[in-house]
Amino acid sequence: MIAAPPSFVSYSANHEDVLLNRVFGTRSSGFYVDVGAAHPVFENDTKALYDRGWRGVNIEPNVSFFRELDAQRPGDRNVNAVISDAAGEVLYYEVIGTGLSTCDADEAG
Repeated sequence: MIAAPPSFVSYSANHEDVLLNRVFGTRSSGFYVDVGAAHPVFENDTKALYDRGWRGVNIEPNVSFFRELDAQRPGDRNVNAVISDAAGEVLYYEVIGTGLSTCDADEAG
Protein backbone atom coordinates (compact mmCIF):
# COMPACT_ATOMS: atom_id res chain seq x y z
CA MET A 1 0.00 0.00 0.00
CA ILE A 2 1.31 3.45 -0.94
CA ALA A 3 0.78 6.19 1.63
CA ALA A 4 -0.94 9.31 0.35
CA PRO A 5 1.02 12.54 0.68
CA PRO A 6 -0.17 14.78 3.52
CA SER A 7 -2.94 17.22 2.67
CA PHE A 8 -1.94 20.77 1.89
CA VAL A 9 -4.01 23.55 3.45
CA SER A 10 -3.98 26.84 1.55
CA TYR A 11 -4.28 30.09 3.52
CA SER A 12 -3.54 32.61 0.73
CA ALA A 13 -6.27 34.67 -0.90
CA ASN A 14 -5.20 33.73 -4.42
CA HIS A 15 -3.34 30.47 -3.78
CA GLU A 16 0.10 32.08 -3.69
CA ASP A 17 1.06 29.53 -1.04
CA VAL A 18 0.04 26.73 -3.40
CA LEU A 19 2.64 28.00 -5.88
CA LEU A 20 5.23 28.28 -3.09
CA ASN A 21 4.41 24.72 -2.06
CA ARG A 22 4.97 23.52 -5.61
CA VAL A 23 8.39 25.16 -5.65
CA PHE A 24 9.50 24.40 -2.05
CA GLY A 25 7.19 21.51 -1.12
CA THR A 26 9.96 19.12 -0.11
CA ARG A 27 11.87 21.64 2.05
CA SER A 28 11.08 21.45 5.74
CA SER A 29 12.93 24.66 6.55
CA GLY A 30 13.86 27.93 4.93
CA PHE A 31 13.68 31.71 5.31
CA TYR A 32 11.10 34.17 3.98
CA VAL A 33 10.45 37.91 4.05
CA ASP A 34 6.76 38.79 3.88
CA VAL A 35 6.20 42.50 3.15
CA GLY A 36 2.60 43.37 3.94
CA ALA A 37 2.14 40.12 5.87
CA ALA A 38 -1.36 41.07 7.11
CA HIS A 39 -3.18 38.59 9.38
CA PRO A 40 -1.05 35.60 10.45
CA VAL A 41 -3.61 33.05 9.20
CA PHE A 42 -6.42 34.58 7.11
CA GLU A 43 -5.25 35.24 3.54
CA ASN A 44 -1.63 34.74 4.60
CA ASP A 45 1.03 33.63 2.10
CA THR A 46 3.59 32.27 4.60
CA LYS A 47 1.40 30.44 7.18
CA ALA A 48 1.85 27.06 5.46
CA LEU A 49 5.64 27.60 5.34
CA TYR A 50 5.68 28.58 9.03
CA ASP A 51 3.71 25.46 9.95
CA ARG A 52 6.27 23.37 8.07
CA GLY A 53 9.21 24.79 10.06
CA TRP A 54 10.24 27.82 8.01
CA ARG A 55 10.98 31.11 9.77
CA GLY A 56 11.32 34.65 8.54
CA VAL A 57 10.55 38.34 8.79
CA ASN A 58 7.00 39.69 8.60
CA ILE A 59 6.65 43.40 7.87
CA GLU A 60 3.18 44.77 8.59
CA PRO A 61 2.12 48.41 9.12
CA ASN A 62 -1.37 47.59 10.45
CA VAL A 63 -1.09 47.56 14.26
CA SER A 64 -3.89 44.99 14.76
CA PHE A 65 -2.38 42.56 12.25
CA PHE A 66 1.10 43.18 13.69
CA ARG A 67 -0.09 42.28 17.22
CA GLU A 68 -1.66 39.07 15.88
CA LEU A 69 1.57 38.21 14.06
CA ASP A 70 3.57 38.82 17.22
CA ALA A 71 1.24 36.58 19.24
CA GLN A 72 0.90 33.76 16.69
CA ARG A 73 4.36 33.77 15.07
CA PRO A 74 6.84 33.77 17.96
CA GLY A 75 9.47 32.09 15.79
CA ASP A 76 9.46 34.97 13.30
CA ARG A 77 10.80 38.50 13.52
CA ASN A 78 7.76 40.77 13.21
CA VAL A 79 8.20 44.42 12.29
CA ASN A 80 5.46 47.06 12.57
CA ALA A 81 6.49 49.43 9.79
CA VAL A 82 5.74 50.76 6.33
CA ILE A 83 8.23 49.99 3.56
CA SER A 84 8.72 52.72 0.97
CA ASP A 85 11.01 53.55 -1.92
CA ALA A 86 11.16 57.18 -0.75
CA ALA A 87 13.02 58.62 2.22
CA GLY A 88 11.06 60.39 4.95
CA GLU A 89 7.61 60.03 6.39
CA VAL A 90 4.67 58.56 4.50
CA LEU A 91 0.96 58.61 5.21
CA TYR A 92 -0.63 55.23 5.85
CA TYR A 93 -4.33 54.85 5.06
CA GLU A 94 -5.78 51.94 7.01
CA VAL A 95 -8.82 50.09 5.77
CA ILE A 96 -9.97 48.53 9.04
CA GLY A 97 -10.22 44.74 9.11
CA THR A 98 -8.81 44.18 5.62
CA GLY A 99 -5.50 43.74 3.87
CA LEU A 100 -6.39 46.63 1.57
CA SER A 101 -4.61 49.44 3.46
CA THR A 102 -2.27 51.61 1.38
CA CYS A 103 0.17 54.51 1.33
CA ASP A 104 -1.26 55.69 -2.00
CA ALA A 105 -3.64 58.62 -1.46
CA ASP A 106 -5.38 57.97 -4.80
CA GLU A 107 -6.05 54.33 -3.90
CA ALA A 108 -7.25 55.31 -0.42
CA GLY A 109 -9.57 58.02 -1.80
